[in-house]
Amino acid sequence: MNYFEEINGAAAEYFPASIFMIRYDSSATAVWRYNDDFSSVRQTIPHWHREQEIVYVENGELQFTVNGRHLPVCTGDILLINGFDIHAACGEGLVRVTQYVMPLFGNSQKTIALSFNLSDENKALHPGDPCYAQIRRELDSAWEVYRQRQPGCPLFVLGCLQKLTYYVNTLEPSYAEDSAAIRRSRFDYRKMTDLFTFIDQNYASNISISQAAEIMNLSTTYFCRFFKQAIGMTFFEYLKGYRCEKADMMLRSSDKSITQTALECGFSSPQYFSKVYKEYRGCMPSQTRKKEAPLYAGQSTVRGKELSEHEN
Repeated sequence: MNYFEEINGAAAEYFPASIFMIRYDSSATAVWRYNDDFSSVRQTIPHWHREQEIVYVENGELQFTVNGRHLPVCTGDILLINGFDIHAACGEGLVRVTQYVMPLFGNSQKTIALSFNLSDENKALHPGDPCYAQIRRELDSAWEVYRQRQPGCPLFVLGCLQKLTYYVNTLEPSYAEDSAAIRRSRFDYRKMTDLFTFIDQNYASNISISQAAEIMNLSTTYFCRFFKQAIGMTFFEYLKGYRCEKADMMLRSSDKSITQTALECGFSSPQYFSKVYKEYRGCMPSQTRKKEAPLYAGQSTVRGKELSEHEN
């Protein structure tokens, strides 16, 4: 799921980076619910995007998963995520997220991609770690200039991110991203991008285990085992969560009925949708729609009756 494009939209077209705040709150019923300071979210389901991502923990304790590796982080920690890394998060805390696409340098014979040359288990940095102070300095400088949006700030922000990447890539000099072992360990994760793209394009339809396994060129048995190990949940648990995310966005951004929302997001009935939605979001779909009522002031009382009847 490409959260970057969904959240930032046109902003990504004219600025090389996007920096925003997210509050992880287990009691939150909103997903990407905005106010002036941050978005509130209960958790992010496993997803990927082409942008690199740096997460700085302002406060709290969170559990991130990156390519199947569990990385606990707390106040002051920095998490480094490469484009196409499969990652998810949950916990309690406020984080500052920097997302960006770093250009390639060089010629056709040799190019340098400014990515984080770290093994997954070492992508969480803590205060006191080597180069932490330098990395934090560049991250904070980029944040301050980004907030001001003065002329020339895109170049300054890119410069900070380039220097930050240099410091990161001195931490694990023995790590060779193009080694045979790394290529073998990455194969299935790269194929996961094809599967996630397929899910994004077909979540409204029935998707079977055999279809998913075929996309990754795996047997159904191995696929189920690999998916659970890599993502931390079964394939159908992930699919239900993904459909709930799409339904939540639809409830907040359109006046479609709960029945229509349920069917368009791949649920077999509004009753089943309400059950799953409450499990994942902690409230009924009608409660989410009620909170958004000012957006749809023209709705009739018949629509309101329809919403409540489907959840009884």
